[in-house]
Amino acid sequence: MKVRRFALELQGEADCDLENVALDDALRRWKPHLVTVGETDAARKAIEERLMIANMPKGRAARFRASVGLALAPGEEPLQPAEAVATLLQALLLSPKTNLLGTWALEEEVKRRIAAGEHFGYLYLDIDNFKPFNDTYGVAKGDEIIGLLAEEVERAADQHGTDDDICAHIGGDDFAVVTTPDRMEAIGRSLMSGFDARIPAFYSDEHRTQGGIEVANRRGQMEKFPLMTVSVAAVDTRTRRIDSFQQLCDIGAELKAQAKMIPGSTYMVDRRRDQEPAARRAAT
Repeated sequence: MKVRRFALELQGEADCDLENVALDDALRRWKPHLVTVGETDAARKAIEERLMIANMPKGRAARFRASVGLALAPGEEPLQPAEAVATLLQALLLSPKTNLLGTWALEEEVKRRIAAGEHFGYLYLDIDNFKPFNDTYGVAKGDEIIGLLAEEVERAADQHGTDDDICAHIGGDDFAVVTTPDRMEAIGRSLMSGFDARIPAFYSDEHRTQGGIEVANRRGQMEKFPLMTVSVAAVDTRTRRIDSFQQLCDIGAELKAQAKMIPGSTYMVDRRRDQEPAARRAAT
């Protein structure tokens, strides 16, 4: 049966005002579970072709149930139920700006690997000197740079990673890759070199010649910012015991902050080791 209206019911936990909440915003904070899919009048319309949560209870709630609806534009063909599910799952899982997996999917994959006792490598990266470029050239050009880094992340993972790798767009200019420990350095260095080779073309001749942009910093003083580069933080769970996604994010953020203090594209791996040997951890 073809359906023109359908709903995907979600169930999960939330601690925020649930009235008039956009789905893409909500899913950054919630961990909904897919419950049912079916044709229903509760499937409401999409606003400007974006999925919205309809029929949410007002006020604050510890748990929620909601219907997600997608309306077709006039003249579009009705969707088969399987296509409807695929469309909604894409909206749930993917970053709309890059079509890479989003934070929710990344967290679920990391938690799965931790629970399974798998050793993995984690890369956390972002762009250096992105804000001065964005302020000077505009948001549209900034989005092109984010798309460029997404392409380099995928390319490097395809060339040097495995079929089970996860490439994620966390938000803004922040990205992550989950791979095997033996592949993470090759991926990190490959995406850095690819980004470095392509980035000068996005600057004007003047800025390329002078090696960067001179703009007012947050103190109102003129400051020169070099051409954009990439800082990559690498965590190897063979040497660091990771018990949660939050712990992994904290270590990655600490390393990335150190990497950003070094001029140019930088790959920084966490060389600290837990006292308990990795082989013993794996055995237990």
